[in-house]
Amino acid sequence: MRLNHEAEINTLSKQLNLNPEFIKNIMKYQREHAPRKKRKISAYNVFQTDWWEIKKPDGYNLSTANIQKMCSDDWKNLDKEDCQTYQEKANEISNNQELNSTKYIENAKSRLVVLNKGIHDVRKIFGTLQIMCGIEFITLAVSNRNELQCNYFGTNTGEEFYRKSSKFQDFITPFRSLSIVKHNEYIGIFDKVEKSFVQNKDSLLKISDKKNVESSFIP
Repeated sequence: MRLNHEAEINTLSKQLNLNPEFIKNIMKYQREHAPRKKRKISAYNVFQTDWWEIKKPDGYNLSTANIQKMCSDDWKNLDKEDCQTYQEKANEISNNQELNSTKYIENAKSRLVVLNKGIHDVRKIFGTLQIMCGIEFITLAVSNRNELQCNYFGTNTGEEFYRKSSKFQDFITPFRSLSIVKHNEYIGIFDKVEKSFVQNKDSLLKISDKKNVESSFIP
């Protein structure tokens, strides 16, 4: 089976005058499943969670007769203000999910794959804007973590201009240095915010404990 597969790839590479590994990578890309889109949280989903917490102590469970209809009927009987409150909660949860799903890719190989895919997509956008708006583009890309090589991409004219202009090379080092500094500042700011939050929380707890102690001595 594997031998037949290799033979088919070699035959195809000769017909198309392409490297066999290039064809394998394309076939692998097409076989890979698209990333699963996260289901958006609805106001009703949030209501269901609260509803279950209220009903559990009363002995309700999934096997209770008409349990789904009971929950649905209670949802339909909510007033507009309560519905709006649940909608706001659902929006907040969905927004937090989107923020948490975007994070730094630790695996270098996976990171490079995502980067190349992103650059490919941006190139297509540049090409479309070039045709529709008559604009040429050149983009300089550097790592803010001292990883991956510097890169450039854009429209054909933009990339040709980069290759012929030696001044662009002078921008790489200061651009990369600034990007690393700004990234470290960004990380530092969040560390300070987190520490400040913990300190404030501890202070509030101490104040609360002190008030509770003082109130216990009031005659």
